[in-house]
Order: sequence, then C-alpha cells, then structure tokens
Amino acid sequence: MRARRSWWGRLRRFLFWTLLLLLPLLSVWAVYEMHTSRLQSRLLHRYANTLSWTLQPGPSQAIQFPRDGPFDKRLLDPVYVQAQETLLTRGWRRLREVVSTEDAIVNYPLPEVRARMREKYS
Repeated sequence: MRARRSWWGRLRRFLFWTLLLLLPLLSVWAVYEMHTSRLQSRLLHRYANTLSWTLQPGPSQAIQFPRDGPFDKRLLDPVYVQAQETLLTRGWRRLREVVSTEDAIVNYPLPEVRARMREKYS
C-alpha cells in the first residue's frame, strides 16, 4: 500500500509542475516582448497620457547645470556663449508666443532653425 503524502509534499509537487508548465510560456512571451515591445509601449503610452507641463515666466529653478567641466562658460569662447544665450532667450520668447496659440510647437521654429532644416532636408 502506498503511503499518503503530506500536504507539504503535494504542494511542492503542484508548484513544481506548475512552474514546469509556465516556464516555457513565460519564455515565449518574454521573447515576443523583446521583439515587439508591445507591453512596454502600452504602459508608456498610458503613463505619457498622465503627464502635463506648464509654462511659467523665467528659467526653472529645479534645473541645476554644472558649474565646472568642459562646458563651463568661463572656459568657452565669450562670443559663442553670448550667441548661445541669445538663441536660448529668443527660443524662450518664441515658446511663450506659441503657447498663446493652439498650434503645435514644431510649426513655429526660429528662423535659423527653419533655415537649417531646409538645408538638411532639401
């Protein structure tokens, strides 16, 4: 006569066979996800729908730029630094103009950006 197994033995056997059957299925799903990124795109799409932004006057105090390193303003050419600051300021003003309209920001690039885009894609 066969001895009756304890509940622990039956549980271990059940878990073993369950994992043995689920492991190939999970492997196939993982390979499919690696090739298509379907779940990732669905989750990121849902997350992106919850994001929003507001435009407030002036630069953000939350952004901290490094004071030293290869892009330290003191080490760069002053003419280049002035040109970049001017471009940034003009871009900021342009962004404020665009926000008052209901159109997409990409439809309103600065003139020099528009000229570069024409050169690149023409």
